[in-house]
Amino acid sequence: MKTNRCLEEDWDHSGLSGLQLAERGISSVAEYIANRKERLRQKDELLAYLAQPDVSGTDKGHARCAYLLHNGKLPFQCRHCFLLPGNCVCGRVRKFAPRTKVVISMHPDEWGKGSNTGCLCAASLAGGEMLMRGHKQHDDQLQALLDDPAFTCAMLWPGDDALAPQQLLELAQQRGTRIALIALDGTWDCARKMKSRYPPGLLMLKVPAHLALPDASRQRQQQWEEQQQQQQPEQPLEQRQQQVPLQQQQHTAFDLEAGNAAQNGRVCTLEAVAGALLALEGDVAVHDGLLHALKLKVDAMRRQKHMEEVYGTTAEQGRNGCLPAVSHP
Repeated sequence: MKTNRCLEEDWDHSGLSGLQLAERGISSVAEYIANRKERLRQKDELLAYLAQPDVSGTDKGHARCAYLLHNGKLPFQCRHCFLLPGNCVCGRVRKFAPRTKVVISMHPDEWGKGSNTGCLCAASLAGGEMLMRGHKQHDDQLQALLDDPAFTCAMLWPGDDALAPQQLLELAQQRGTRIALIALDGTWDCARKMKSRYPPGLLMLKVPAHLALPDASRQRQQQWEEQQQQQQPEQPLEQRQQQVPLQQQQHTAFDLEAGNAAQNGRVCTLEAVAGALLALEGDVAVHDGLLHALKLKVDAMRRQKHMEEVYGTTAEQGRNGCLPAVSHP
């Protein structure tokens, strides 16, 4: 394994093209090297802290989350959409102000992933929040929301004991409150663990199957496979499935039924939230806008991997290649 010193020497002799620098939102190789060295310094500090035997497991978890929140999973990525600045989609997503407050409760393992879609909810929805589960300040914010009498909080979660949208609407109306929708963002296993840490009496909301878009997901999958078959008729199906578009690779808490995805289809976090808002508010513009944000993210992620776009969203803007770098606070 290379030491930090060896890595630094590699960077000192590495060459990044102007396009690569622009994609990362930086102006020089020197800036790149300085950023990476500072990131390594902070990581060394974290590892030293985690190695202390007198530090509690809870405090160690908070420290890991604080490091991840500050540094992201990768250097130079946008803190909002988790893409490199040159592929950032934050300035292109449509903005909406639904009555329902949406909170994405994200597992630390999901935070910073370029393939994540839940992050776009906070970018698209006024009042929306993206909170890392296990980060002390974020956990305090979430608890404050759960305790706020101005909101009727419900977790987006499938199950026989979950409320239908109309039932939740009626309950909120009786209480004279707004609805706060909490969407867990992570794999099924991670989401179950996160769910177990919420108050037992927290309401659950289930999204009707026809609004959670399983048919649309299956249709996209079928169209993509047919396209791939026409382009590469001799390639085995198993190999083609490894290239499935981003949202088809998601194995999140919003597969309609765990272990039965092949029959019911899969939906990513953003699709599940879009379906829930459509069921609660009936605003087709919000629903379609969120799905458009998903297309932007899928294409941007594929561009970042130097792959062909699926939806052609760059062509919509009359642009090719990397998008201009976007700075964020």
